[in-house]
Amino acid sequence: MLKVAVIVDDGQCAQWQRDALHGVSDLVDLKLVLSCTNTPRKALPKKYFLYCALKFLTLRHPLMRRTSLESPDGRLLEFESIYDEEWQRIPEFVSTKLAALKLDLIIKFGMPNLRIDDALRTFPIVCFSHMDLFCRNGKPAGFYELLYQKNSVSIAICELTDNAQYSKVWAAGYSKIARHSYQKTVINCFNNSIYLLRKAIQNISANVSPKLISDEAGHRRPRNCVVLKFLFELGIRKLKRLAHFAFFEKKWNIAVIQDFLFCTRAVFDLR
Repeated sequence: MLKVAVIVDDGQCAQWQRDALHGVSDLVDLKLVLSCTNTPRKALPKKYFLYCALKFLTLRHPLMRRTSLESPDGRLLEFESIYDEEWQRIPEFVSTKLAALKLDLIIKFGMPNLRIDDALRTFPIVCFSHMDLFCRNGKPAGFYELLYQKNSVSIAICELTDNAQYSKVWAAGYSKIARHSYQKTVINCFNNSIYLLRKAIQNISANVSPKLISDEAGHRRPRNCVVLKFLFELGIRKLKRLAHFAFFEKKWNIAVIQDFLFCTRAVFDLR
């Protein structure tokens, strides 16, 4: 069983992150919850206004709700991060506490701009990534994949490093895209992410070598003009979908077996 700590902001994480952690409770021993109290929530420039509005309207779901997180024995360590321009660093007393616990792993749910310094290189620090591992489209999750009509959204558990050239990937998967709905695409993505953390923990415990993925391109938020194009494309798809169900007949061929509840080899033929 791995001894782990979790990094969050203001003692909270998203519900899907809490569910993911609960799903590995038999594989990890949660020793400490680190709560950063000064992660900034800056207002974005006007060129990202539509992006913020899209997030507000589409990500209102129970999975995205902020919820408190504590270790089983109530160990919560609050601290203020040290800023180096836009980057965040963990204070020395926190690093000393982590070293004393002899942790095997740190799971990062908060501190988006955490910088890996000498004090943190001792511990593997992993986090979720929801961007294409090969095209590197960037965030938000599912946005560019839906815009460019991809079939799936990439989900990965990556290890943070101080090397900007590559990322270590401990587990990766894909979530199906709902071509007519951004909300369904995103919710499916985060719902499927819950189960990926378990695979990553198993790989780390078994000392499986992580995959190295080139990290040439950075994240980028969509500007207003890109969001307008996205909404136009999505609107056209919704209209086509409605027209398809309204004017095109569906043919079904259904085979029903009597006493289905008592049949051990029942088969349904649906086309």
